[in-house]
Amino acid sequence: MKKIFFLILLFSSTSFLGRSQCMQFPLTLQDRVQQSSLVVEATVVSQTCFWNTNQDFIYTTTLLQVMQVFKGNIFASQIEIITEGGTVGNTKIIMEPTLSLSDGQTGIFFLSGINTINIPSAKITAISFEAFALNQSFIAYDAKGQSAYGVYETYPVLMQLHSAIQAITGSTGYGVGNAVPPSSGGPSFLMVPPTISAIAPGTTT
Repeated sequence: MKKIFFLILLFSSTSFLGRSQCMQFPLTLQDRVQQSSLVVEATVVSQTCFWNTNQDFIYTTTLLQVMQVFKGNIFASQIEIITEGGTVGNTKIIMEPTLSLSDGQTGIFFLSGINTINIPSAKITAISFEAFALNQSFIAYDAKGQSAYGVYETYPVLMQLHSAIQAITGSTGYGVGNAVPPSSGGPSFLMVPPTISAIAPGTTT
C-alpha cells in the first residue's frame, strides 16, 4: 500500500498539458526537400527544455552534429532545432503530432528558419532552425546505418535515400566538420514515430 501511495504522489506532482496540432497528411520526399531551407544528415547530441517569455509554454532545443549538407548553406558543425513541447520541472507539455527525438539518433533532417514567436531571444541564434514538417521532418537511419525509416516511408538501402535527395537538389552536397556518418561506420538509431497522448490527472485526451 505504501508503494502504491508513493507512485500516486509522484504522478500527481507533475502537471501534464497537451495540445493537438492540425491533422497531417503524408508529404513526398520531393515536397520536403524543395520546401525546406536546410536538409542535413546529422546526429542528435543533446536536448534542453525551456519556458517561453510569458512562462506559459515549453519548447525544446535539440543540438545536432551535422555531417553532410544536402541543401542550404551552413558551415557550422553544430546546429539547433527548436520544437514545441517538453518538460521543465514538474510540468510537461506534449504536442501531437510533433518531431520526437532522442540523443544519439542519426538521419536526414528537413528544416526551415525559425518562425515561432514568444521565444526568449537568448534561445535563438544564427544556428537555430525549426522542423519543417513536424514528425515528417526526420528520416532516421537504422541501427547499422544501412537503411532508413520515416513516418510514412522506408528505404531498404540508405544510398537510395541519398540518391533521391541529390536528384531533387541537383547537387551531391558537401561535408561539414570531421564527423563520421553512420553509413561509414558511425553510430545510428532507429526512429519510432511518436504515439504519446496528453494525460492530465483524472483526464485522458
